[in-house]
Amino acid sequence: MTTEKVSFYQTLTDDEIAKEIVREERLDNKYRLEWGVDSSFTIYCDDEDEQKTYTRHLESIIGVLPLKHPKNEGCFVSIGLENSLQISLNQGPHLKTLIGHDERVLGLIELDDGNLVSASTDGFLRFWNTKNGKMLSEIETSLESLEQVKFFLYHDIVAIKENNSVSIWKFSGEQLVQLEGQKKQLQSAHQLSSGNWLIWTENTKPSLWTGEGKLIKTFSFSFPVFGAYCELESKQLLIKRSDSIISLFDENGTLQSEHQNNKGVVDLFDQLAKGLRETEQFISNNPDVSYFQHARNLLASKKSLFRAHDELEKQSLDFEDNATEQKVWNFFSRPIFEKIKTALKSVIKTARTKEKVLLTLIEEGDTRKTRYISKRGTFGAMAWVFIVLASTAAGAGWFLLQQPGLLESMVSENRDLLSIAQQKPEFLVYIPAVLLSVFWLLFWSKSRKHNKNANRESNNLAVLNVLLPGYYQLIENIKSYRKKLTSQIPVLQEGSRDLYQGQFIQAHIDELISGKIQELAMNECGLDKDDIIYKDQEPIILPTFSLIQDKERRSQVASKLVFENEYSFWPIKGGTLVSAVQFIQYTFLTKDKIDVFTTYYDFITNKAVGKEANAFYYKDVTNIAKKEVDRDDFWEDKSKDISATEIVLSVASGEKIRLTILNEESLSKIHQQTKDVETISPEMLMQKLEDERISIEADDDLSDEEKEDELRVVDGRIAEAKTSLFELDSSQTSNKADEAIKNIRNQLQQHKKES
Repeated sequence: MTTEKVSFYQTLTDDEIAKEIVREERLDNKYRLEWGVDSSFTIYCDDEDEQKTYTRHLESIIGVLPLKHPKNEGCFVSIGLENSLQISLNQGPHLKTLIGHDERVLGLIELDDGNLVSASTDGFLRFWNTKNGKMLSEIETSLESLEQVKFFLYHDIVAIKENNSVSIWKFSGEQLVQLEGQKKQLQSAHQLSSGNWLIWTENTKPSLWTGEGKLIKTFSFSFPVFGAYCELESKQLLIKRSDSIISLFDENGTLQSEHQNNKGVVDLFDQLAKGLRETEQFISNNPDVSYFQHARNLLASKKSLFRAHDELEKQSLDFEDNATEQKVWNFFSRPIFEKIKTALKSVIKTARTKEKVLLTLIEEGDTRKTRYISKRGTFGAMAWVFIVLASTAAGAGWFLLQQPGLLESMVSENRDLLSIAQQKPEFLVYIPAVLLSVFWLLFWSKSRKHNKNANRESNNLAVLNVLLPGYYQLIENIKSYRKKLTSQIPVLQEGSRDLYQGQFIQAHIDELISGKIQELAMNECGLDKDDIIYKDQEPIILPTFSLIQDKERRSQVASKLVFENEYSFWPIKGGTLVSAVQFIQYTFLTKDKIDVFTTYYDFITNKAVGKEANAFYYKDVTNIAKKEVDRDDFWEDKSKDISATEIVLSVASGEKIRLTILNEESLSKIHQQTKDVETISPEMLMQKLEDERISIEADDDLSDEEKEDELRVVDGRIAEAKTSLFELDSSQTSNKADEAIKNIRNQLQQHKKES
C-alpha cells in the first residue's frame, strides 16, 4: 500500500485574475505558452522563431496544465472561467473540449493512467478520458477547497473531507464508506478483506473502522503505513509496533498475543509484509497476460518487444465481441513465456527460505515450551509436596505447644534440645515448618518462572504459527496468479494449441484477400466479374511485405500505417513469412486494358490504407520488368539493408506501378538475424523442453493437478519453439510473381496480335 503525494493543479483565484499578469508555461523543450490576461493564449516556438495566438475560451483563462502521461504526450489543458476544459496539442491544434461543470473549476489532477480529474464549486469531482473527451464518472459532494480531497492512486480511491465525516469513493463514482465522526483528513486508507478499514491521520494513532463507517478502536501505539502490518488469510492482523514487538489482533481489533522483540522474528515479519506488498502491487500493475512483455517477431530487437496492453490501448483495439480478430492478434502478438513463468520469482524464493526458518523456529519453540511446561509441572508438584509437609509440620508444632510435657519427653535425651524446649518451645517446634516453607517457596518460584516462560513461548508460537500460513498463502497466491496468467496464453488454450503453426492465419488472410478485399478492389476499379477475361475470371493477386515497398509510395500513406503492426511477422509451417500488414496488388486483365488496384491492408485493425486504382490500355503498357533492389527501412540498424525483388509495370505516360517482394537472400538474412540473437539453438531448446517434460512426469512431489499445469506450460513452450524450426522459403512468392509477369506478358502479346 502507498500514500502517493498527489496534489491538484490549482486554478487562479479572483485576486490573481484581477492582476492580469502574463504567465508563462513551458510545454516541452520546443514550445512555451503565455496566458493570464484574457481568454486567449499564445504559443511560442523559439527554435523556429514562430508564435501564434489562439482563443478557445469564452471567458478568461484561469489555468494551463501541461500533461505528462505517455498517452497524453505533447498535449496540455487550458481551463476557462466559463467552466470548460480544452485539450490542445503543444503546437496549437485543438483536440477535445471537456464540458460538464456548471460552476468554476477549482483544479485538475492527471492520474497515473492518463485520465483527468476536475474539481469544481458545483460540488462535483469529474473523471475524464483525455483521448475521447468523454466523462468516465462523477462524484457528487460539497467542495469549497481542494484541501478536502485526497487521492490514493494505488487503490484508485479518493477521500473527501466533509463537515463531520470523511467519505471514501472509488474512481468509478461508487461510495465505499463514510467514516462518521472523522474530523481530520486522511493520510492513508486501506480496506481489509474483512471489510474493515485501517485509517491513518496526521498526529493521531491509526484506527480501525467497520465497513459501515463506525469506529472499532484506536490503537494504543503508532505504526507506519509501509510494511508495518500484514493481513492474513484468517482476517487476523499482524502489526509491528515501533518497539519491534509484533502483536496479533483479530479482525475486530482484539489483542490475541504478542511476540517479544526478536531480531530474527522481526525479519520474518518484515519479509512477509514486503512480499505481500510487492505481490499485491505487482498483480495490481499486471492483472493479466497483456501487461507482460510480448514479441511481434523473431528478431528480438528493441522494436520487436512490447507490452501488449499499451499497444491495445494505443490502437483502441477491443476484441471482446470478435473471436476471430482476437485470434489474429494472438498469432502476431506472442507473450514471452519465461517472463510469465518466473513472475515474482524473487518473492517466492525468499518466502521458501523464510518458510524453512519458521519451521525451525516453531520446532525449537515447541521444544522449549514442552520443556518449560515439564519443569513447571515438576517444580509445581514439589512445591505442593513441601507446602503439605510445611503445613503438617506447622500443625504438629502447634499441637506440641499445647502439650509441653509431651514435647519435653520427646527431647529429654538431648540436654540442649530439652533446654530450648523449656525456655523457647516455639522456636523448636516451628523450625521444621519454616525450613519446609523455604523449600516450598523455592520450588513455587521455580514453577512460576517456568510457567511465565511457557506462556511467553505460547505467545511467541501464536505469532509464529500465523506467520507460517502467511508465507504458505503468499506462495499459493503467486502460484494461483501464475496459473491464471498461463491460462490466458493462447497456445495453452483449447482450440488454439496449433495457432503458431499458421493454418488459421493463412486461411483467414487468404479468405479476406479473395473475398472482402478483392470486392473492394473491383469496386474501386469499377469492374464486374464478367469484365475479367483471365482464367476463371479471377484477378492476378500478389500480396507481399508492406515494409519493403518503394519509399516514395510508402511516404504517401506512412502516417496512416501502424508501424508496430507492420513490424509484426512470423514464419508458418511451409516456410512462408506472414506479416500483419501487407501490400496487396490486384491485376485485372480485361478485354482492352489492365486494371491495377493496390492497397496496404492491416489484418490486425482490418483496415485498408492507401487505396489506389489505375487503368492502362494494353497499347500504353511499355514494359513489365523484374529487378533486384535494396531496402534500408527494415532493420533497426539503418546502416544495414535487405535485398528484395521489385516488379515494375511501366506505361507510355511514364507512370510506374511498383511491387516489391522478399527473395531468397532477404529471407536468409532474416533467418540469420534470428540465429544471431538466440541464446540457445531451437534444437537445443526443444531437447531441453522435452527433458523438462520427462522430469515433471517423474516428479512424485507434484500433485496430479500441478503436473497437469506444468506440462501444459511446457507443451505451449514446445509449440512456440517449433516456429523457430520453420525454414523460410521464398519460392512460393517468387513463383507466383513469375507466373503473374508471364501471364501479363502473354496477355499483352495476345492483344497486340489481335490488334
